[in-house]
Amino acid sequence: MISEKNVTAEVSTQISVKTIKATKANSRLTHHVQLVLHTKIAQSLFDGSWGYQKMGLMQFSKVVQSLWQSSKNDDPYADWYLMKTQEQMLALREQLNKTEKHCQEKLAKLRGVEVEIFINPTPTKLPLHFYTPLCYMAAYLLADLDYVTRLVYTLKHLGFILEKDLSPILFIGKLHDLFALPRKWKYTEVRRQDIRENNQKAQYAKSLMGELPLTILDKKIHF
Repeated sequence: MISEKNVTAEVSTQISVKTIKATKANSRLTHHVQLVLHTKIAQSLFDGSWGYQKMGLMQFSKVVQSLWQSSKNDDPYADWYLMKTQEQMLALREQLNKTEKHCQEKLAKLRGVEVEIFINPTPTKLPLHFYTPLCYMAAYLLADLDYVTRLVYTLKHLGFILEKDLSPILFIGKLHDLFALPRKWKYTEVRRQDIRENNQKAQYAKSLMGELPLTILDKKIHF
């Protein structure tokens, strides 16, 4: 005979299980990220629309996703190209920061004048749904270029004569080169063990992408 106490305990257990499941379902994290761009230069670099067969941020993200997955599968060449991309990204960020600082210093020297830099009253807002942090880092670069471009346009409008190397146009090619760099990696299914055995896969990968640095192979440095 089932006692009232046992029934109560069973019902309580069922409620607890349902509560746990509901809690897990409600604890899923989501986020919403938008890239806000004011200038045509930056907007065109989002999807590569600025030139035929040119790489934009969206094309870059697709290639990097493949690189990322292959890196997880122990493809040392994927690690190598992720590292190359990150290094070039950091170098470009430094150049943009240097240009921004130079422009800000010029504005700061103005006396008796308050300046608000150019803005687009209806900027383009583009949702970002990336699976790798490297793609978000690339998006930050695009936002930096957008801001620097607005600074330069503002200074020119105020009558400043700027050095040629401050032109935002120069950064278009540099950003394209960055976005195109991961495309030089080729999917070969090679693994570190293949490289150590110097088998057919390793030789094929080497013919496509060159000699792999030992520091990458031995994971002495890694992305």
